[in-house]
Amino acid sequence: MIDGPTRSIHIITVLFVYLAVALLVAVPAIAWLRG
Repeated sequence: MIDGPTRSIHIITVLFVYLAVALLVAVPAIAWLRG
């Protein structure tokens, strides 16, 4: 079972992936809503 620093790095990586996806979706959506 993986634990310790490796696990926190993995969690940070997942959070960065979610953030990148959210930005990729939100930026065009906001631009489209603003017209």
